[in-house]
Amino acid sequence: MRYATPMDNLIPTFLRRQRNQRRLTLENLSAKVGMSPQHLSEIESGKRDPRLSSIERMAEAEMWLIG
Repeated sequence: MRYATPMDNLIPTFLRRQRNQRRLTLENLSAKVGMSPQHLSEIESGKRDPRLSSIERMAEAEMWLIG
């Protein structure tokens, strides 16, 4: 059995915060990055681990600075 760590919430928290700061809904962001709102919701809630390519698409769509 794997236990949750603080790092498990790092990416989901970051992604949700970035989306909310830009006042985007899941539907708005999903249209920009080509993912379903359900898929984005699962990433933000930590139920699904995002692929690096998914994070890159979100960053490019919203011009986030990651680094």
